Amino acid sequence: MWIGEVQLMKKEIITTLSSIILNVFSDDVSKNKQSVIEKVNLFFFEKRIKRKITSFCKGKDGTVLTSGRFETFLKYHKPVEKIYAYILDCGGNSISTNTFINQLLDETKNFYNDGTHEITVIDEAIIKEFFSFIYQEYYSYLAKGLSSEQKFMTTTISHTMGMQTEIITDSLEKVKQLVDNRNVLNNPEEIIKIYDVLSIEIQNGNLEKIHDIMPVFSEKNSDIDLGIRIKMNIFSDYKCLDIDILDAWKKINSIYISNDIVRLLILCWIKEKNKLLELYNLMKESELKSIILHICEDKRDKFIIIETKRVNYANIYNYKLVGAYPHEKWLVSRICAFWLLDNSAVNIYMVLRNLLGDDLSYIEELLILEKEQEAILSTTAELARTRIQNIDKVLKDMKCKINHSHWLIKEKYYLILLRNQNILKNNEDVDIISIMPAYVKNNAEIKPQIIQHRIDKDEVSEEEVFEFCKDKGEYWLYNNFLTKYSGEPLKILALIEKHIEILKLDVHIYLMYVQTVRICNGIKQAIIVAEEYKEYHKDYIEFWIELLKLLEKKDQLLDSIYNNWKEEKLKYINLSSEIDFAELLVDSNKYENAMQVVKKLETLGNISPRVLKLKAKLLVEEKQLIEALNILEEIFEDYSKDSFVVDTYIVLSLNTRREVPQKIINAAIEIGTARLFMLVAVMYARSNKRTEAMNYITKSLLRSGNKDADVFANYFMMNIKFSDASTREINGVEEDTAVFLETEKGERIIYCIYREEVLPQAPYSWQSAVHIYRTEAIEYGLVRKKTSDTVVINEKTYVISEIMPIDCYLARLCTSKLLELDVIKQFTIEMKADGEVDVEHLTNELLKYMPQAEDSFGWLENYKDLSNWPLPFWLLQRNVRVNAVQLVMGFMRDNSIIIRELYGVETVSGEKFILSFASTIMMHMLGVSAQSLSENNVIIPESLKTTIVDMCEEIIEDNDKDTVSAIGVTDNQLYMTVATEDEKVELIKFANELKQFVYKLKSYSNSQDIKGKINDRIDLLDTFGISDYDALSLAQSSGAILVTGEVTIMYLTQIKELGIRGIGILNFLVEIHTELYELLIYMKKMIEYGFLISLTKESYIYIQNKYNELTDDDMKELCMEQWIDYLSKPNDMSEEYSKIFIQNMMTVYKLLAKEQIDFANPIGKNFMFFFMKYNKISLKVETHSDGNVNIIATKDEI
Repeated sequence: MWIGEVQLMKKEIITTLSSIILNVFSDDVSKNKQSVIEKVNLFFFEKRIKRKITSFCKGKDGTVLTSGRFETFLKYHKPVEKIYAYILDCGGNSISTNTFINQLLDETKNFYNDGTHEITVIDEAIIKEFFSFIYQEYYSYLAKGLSSEQKFMTTTISHTMGMQTEIITDSLEKVKQLVDNRNVLNNPEEIIKIYDVLSIEIQNGNLEKIHDIMPVFSEKNSDIDLGIRIKMNIFSDYKCLDIDILDAWKKINSIYISNDIVRLLILCWIKEKNKLLELYNLMKESELKSIILHICEDKRDKFIIIETKRVNYANIYNYKLVGAYPHEKWLVSRICAFWLLDNSAVNIYMVLRNLLGDDLSYIEELLILEKEQEAILSTTAELARTRIQNIDKVLKDMKCKINHSHWLIKEKYYLILLRNQNILKNNEDVDIISIMPAYVKNNAEIKPQIIQHRIDKDEVSEEEVFEFCKDKGEYWLYNNFLTKYSGEPLKILALIEKHIEILKLDVHIYLMYVQTVRICNGIKQAIIVAEEYKEYHKDYIEFWIELLKLLEKKDQLLDSIYNNWKEEKLKYINLSSEIDFAELLVDSNKYENAMQVVKKLETLGNISPRVLKLKAKLLVEEKQLIEALNILEEIFEDYSKDSFVVDTYIVLSLNTRREVPQKIINAAIEIGTARLFMLVAVMYARSNKRTEAMNYITKSLLRSGNKDADVFANYFMMNIKFSDASTREINGVEEDTAVFLETEKGERIIYCIYREEVLPQAPYSWQSAVHIYRTEAIEYGLVRKKTSDTVVINEKTYVISEIMPIDCYLARLCTSKLLELDVIKQFTIEMKADGEVDVEHLTNELLKYMPQAEDSFGWLENYKDLSNWPLPFWLLQRNVRVNAVQLVMGFMRDNSIIIRELYGVETVSGEKFILSFASTIMMHMLGVSAQSLSENNVIIPESLKTTIVDMCEEIIEDNDKDTVSAIGVTDNQLYMTVATEDEKVELIKFANELKQFVYKLKSYSNSQDIKGKINDRIDLLDTFGISDYDALSLAQSSGAILVTGEVTIMYLTQIKELGIRGIGILNFLVEIHTELYELLIYMKKMIEYGFLISLTKESYIYIQNKYNELTDDDMKELCMEQWIDYLSKPNDMSEEYSKIFIQNMMTVYKLLAKEQIDFANPIGKNFMFFFMKYNKISLKVETHSDGNVNIIATKDEI
């Protein structure tokens, strides 16, 4: 496995850019024209420019600056030289510096935006910054003074720049025009540009066009002529040279063209050391010569470093170019790419694309396509077809380039094209084989593909295929031939047994054989075959997968195979086999092992929808429900008809309070199983959509089996939920009724008549009844019949014994089924002789099935006991008959309960806040406005909003009744609680106000699971509920501060590994800069509601500072009144709470004293007054004879 990223060393970037910047001085240096001072200045300039280039390039790796294309632009369009000339010619410049820089930027954009490349806005900014940087550096240096020689050189540069503008040619058409107008080509810049244009055309495969224009250059420039002829001789099937390539190369005078040909020959002869050495001996010392030597000595470490590491049981190879030849990046990249072509890594094609970039020749594209094709063949079928189709399109677009390519290139092209066609099973209008040259058909790699093509067209016999395979010693073609008979297992058996020896030689044939034996002869015989051939194929994971499918007891063997898989002792035919293995692990509940296989597949880049589906299943087992839901969303289009995917999507959405998209609902309805209809009904029931909910729960019920307890229970509950107090009067047989009919012999039949289209078909027999619509009821003569009427159906006479509403009938049926399944209990109520209910008997019956109230009250004592660690509110509400909203509200209103928070928490600051479930309700009850919270960047999770709104709706619905009561048992005595009208009205009002409060808050969706675990045994979602789970996750991922509201959630924020910051209620109100008067009111309410922490060091300092800032005397007086009211409030509370308040006050005082906070102010004085009063501290003043005064604090005895 290769995962690679081109990592050009920073040193290489700096060297290249520095070299280009300093080259403008090369003429003076080479001719020794500089004075000593100038040489010293240049020396320091060189050092400075390298240092500044290093600083400038920092953080710009991977940007346009480090690309080979930008280096080409700098080399041929010479923007750096133009900047230098612009500065020197300052007297003759008619444009501003900014305009000049923008002109250079436009030239860069024109160079890049050629249809295949495009420069981004970010790239533009970086390039402009680079040009400005160069300008400033040159200007600073040149401002120190110029020699006359430099000024002369500047004039030359300016002249060259002007001339170059005229000769730049960027297309073959312009080259033709230019050449036609010249008798001879001798301008060096012109020659290079023309040569580059022609080379690019060859690189793009336009060989015929180049061949047509070639004769022109023999007379006008021999260097261009020879260079292009050498290239055409290598790439095309045209004979363009009548002398040896090296002899032609030696005649080239242009260093640029000569070096370009050397680069090409290095790549062509990279495996032919004799030829490379011959070239080496003809060359002068240069980087290219050194590169040849390193290739011949096989010193690959001079070009590339390869590091190996093992990740998730996969071998990962990271590579990095060492940057030894900064001026030969193009060549070095291709040398390394050539070596990597021999690597069998699955995704080597991705590495090659990454290494070579976008500027590929058509031959390089072809070689990479071949490696991609090989990778696809080893991957899963679901991924393969689309990717192969993409390759097919590229190959067809490339066809015109192949016509005159070299015969080796043609062979490679036709091999890939034919293999592609065989994979796709295309019925092409043009038979590829018929247009292949004869020498191509005889290619050893193409011959098997031709046989495959004939197999697909049914043009080859079994004998011919077998003999061909036998001669080659490989039998994959014969395996493919046998697949034609997949519907004829006996034929496959006969053909394989005709050549039984191949079962030892080919694992593919063996696998087909053992599968066929299982079908034809049974599992026992298949196991015998597996044992017989184990020794030959035990190294393949596919062998063991097939064996595992045959065995009933497989746990021990599965563990052994997993260990061998981990230790890389098993080979595989196809990557999809590892998915099969993972699925077997899941079937045996070995989820952790299965996840390891999935992680390996992900590491290898084999992330197919099938792998993701398996991962989603495993994530559900790991309680990573949000990530699982994200994956199901990602793969839904591939699995819209898959019951598991649709079912799990809906269940996870319901459990995590997410809205289910309509496309998922539609898919569930389309699949139409009893369970999926039930889930759709549950979704509609949650939204109080009665018609839709009852429609789909009825559809679900009518498709259910005898053991579908969930369906029966949901129908029963929804029927109760959506029933009204009205009584339906039935005058006869009509729609939505159940009709009971009996014959004189006691034969009984039930007809259920439906108005809505809920049946799979009509008539439909289910649960000893016939289910029909009105049309069938009319045909049977049932419509408008009444009780005791007779009906003749199928020549039998029936009497109608009973007619009842259909929902009543179905509810009775569900009750009966739930009793059978022991889901509900049934008992009778006995009556006394006087006609009164036997209460003692009723109580005894209820005691059998109802839990003792005291068994569930331990949670309350747990919360009240401040020495115990309290359970989260979400867990507490499971012990009571009210929802979590009522629980938090009840706790706050109960004077005997202290609302607990965590002491000793470090203060945090921030600009974004997230409310927890409890803190949301607390904010509302304290009177904090939703507008104020929204203005201070306070949000809630979307699931929290949904949960609170749903619970509020539940409270309103439950209390908007004439009688609201509950039955319980305590001390073996039955009791009943009945809510008063005032209590019901108060609850309804509270729920409605809380709902409106929550609607006004900003809400956000959470799309991540919490990263990290506290303990493997603690399920955070189950412990804290989805509302707080999402709040914790959002706080973790966004860096926002979580407003906790309860001890356990604050504790989580103190675990560093989770990286979640938390803040208490009061410090949060301080952090959002609540107005002083309002804050004091909130603090008073916190005392009234029994908050453990109603004063903190931070809140005291805030109050004191805010009070000191007040300038309005009336407001100061009001605030002081509130402060005194707050400090005296504990007098109105219970003795227990007063002690807690005093203890908290002492803690705050110590913290303030430690920070030497001054109490000599109105806020401090009142604080100290109450502090001393509550702690019974007196001040005694003693005056000494010498005039000194001592103040002594004493603790009162009482």
